[in-house]
Amino acid sequence: MKNNGFTLIELLVTVVIMAILLTVGVPSFNRMILKNAVDGDRDTLFNNLIYARTEAIKRGQKISICKSINLTTCDATAAWGDGWIVFEDTDGNGALSNETILRVQDALKRDISVSFDGGNFVTFDGLGKASGTSGTFSFSHSSGDAAYDRTITLSSTGRSRKAS
Repeated sequence: MKNNGFTLIELLVTVVIMAILLTVGVPSFNRMILKNAVDGDRDTLFNNLIYARTEAIKRGQKISICKSINLTTCDATAAWGDGWIVFEDTDGNGALSNETILRVQDALKRDISVSFDGGNFVTFDGLGKASGTSGTFSFSHSSGDAAYDRTITLSSTGRSRKAS
């Protein structure tokens, strides 16, 4: 006689193995998703810092990045995670006033917070140096797990460096 189906024991063994794999795999997958979300937001700011520095060198003038909620004006009370503006800073004051906007960034994911110990804006001079605005951008996830913390260190020479 030929058997064409599964026995009950084979089915139960398969279900138990799947349950074990899901129990182990799903939390790891969730951690990977959270880590990638923080990394993605950090990379977004990192790329904007590099862009601003490159534009400052290329144009030979000051380029600034400031925090913004509405993406049309700088806002010192905003958080870096609310968004930012990259603009030509002809007067070098770090505030947007009838100057050309080069790039804007919408708010980051709401579960990720960003802080900068260097102030409310970053300005690069025509040589690519960060004019008195060096410091560290710190990214963290609302879960509070330090495994998701990431940083960008901005030196006074204008170089940005990512760290986990």
